Amino acid sequence: TEQGEQTTLEASSDPAGGVLILAGACLVLAGIIYMYVQRVRRKTATVRAASPASTAPAATTQAVSIPSAVLLLILGVSPGFIAEASDSPGNAPPAPVMNVDALRQITVLHSGRLKPLDSYAREYARYIFERRQYQGEDPVTTAASLLFEPEAWLDRPLFFIPEGEMREILGGSDQAPRVSASHVLSRETVERIKLVPETRAGLRGEIEEIYRRAGAISGAADSIGLLPVMGPQSEREWLTAAEVPYALSNIDMRAVEAWRKTADAFKKRDSVAFNQAAAEFGAIQSEVLATWRATHPQAACESQVKLELFSNQFFLTGRSAWLYLLVFAASALLYLRPRTYTLQACLGLLAIPFATHTLSIALRWLISGYMPLTSLFESGIVLGWGGVLLGGVLAFVQRSTLMAVV
Repeated sequence: TEQGEQTTLEASSDPAGGVLILAGACLVLAGIIYMYVQRVRRKTATVRAASPASTAPAATTQAVSIPSAVLLLILGVSPGFIAEASDSPGNAPPAPVMNVDALRQITVLHSGRLKPLDSYAREYARYIFERRQYQGEDPVTTAASLLFEPEAWLDRPLFFIPEGEMREILGGSDQAPRVSASHVLSRETVERIKLVPETRAGLRGEIEEIYRRAGAISGAADSIGLLPVMGPQSEREWLTAAEVPYALSNIDMRAVEAWRKTADAFKKRDSVAFNQAAAEFGAIQSEVLATWRATHPQAACESQVKLELFSNQFFLTGRSAWLYLLVFAASALLYLRPRTYTLQACLGLLAIPFATHTLSIALRWLISGYMPLTSLFESGIVLGWGGVLLGGVLAFVQRSTLMAVV
């Protein structure tokens, strides 16, 4: 509601991530369909045993099985869509839609590596809001607002505080369970946080995580590097987005002016002027980075940054997960009505998401320059790819349709 009241049940965090949740949903759905198939088979066998000369009842049972299976699939998949479209943090209406394509292509230094601002925006939205988007807004638009007008975000109720001790410390109520960044960062709240004993490590960890997310609201402009400092006497290697507008030396002043124009145009919600200024800054930044990369060969090259931007736009990992789910549904329906070509059809359908899955891993490898096995998320992607490959090969060798479906 407009007063920030919540009337729906919601979780404070999602540590598992969308991929693991999707995998779990697929397993549950697979179990439901498997039990349903076994039940249909038992009924069919019973009917045939009772009437060996007649196949009509069996045909009727099989005919009914397909729409019933479709209904099961709809019931199994619909909660995911409902959850995805459910409550998003905050109650303020989103800003007017802007075209921010020029900004998303700018290269930034974040978490120790060069990446397009588009990647930073997606990661930051996931970290602060624990969702891919804030109220359906383009993450780059959200990031631009955080960079250029962070004060507009400080009083928005963004952080859900669960009932119990955390709510006693960080605030919130049953009517308004979300609190703002300014409230979390206030002196009174900080004093209450300090009173939490060190022995309550779990509670302190959850509170400190919310505190860091609140601090990220006001510190977005300090979290990314925009331009390398080229002077030989410079103490710092990169200037952050917060420092560029006030730089006076050891930096291309054309970039400073272009970044100021970009900020002013965004605050006025002038898409044309905004993209012109952002494109101008991007061109100047490319010249500076070309010189900087000459002395830093280990840094990501321009082609890798562009490849990462391309990968972000297609989101192959997420698309592969949904394609796997759709192929599983189609294969399950084929399995309910077996034909001579069922195995080949199942394997052929499986090849579609497997190809996009393979391409997503290859892109990650090219972007990072090493095998994507450095995190649990990347390891899960690669292990899942290996599992699909092994299952497909075994299904083909053993001519097992059920294995191909599962």
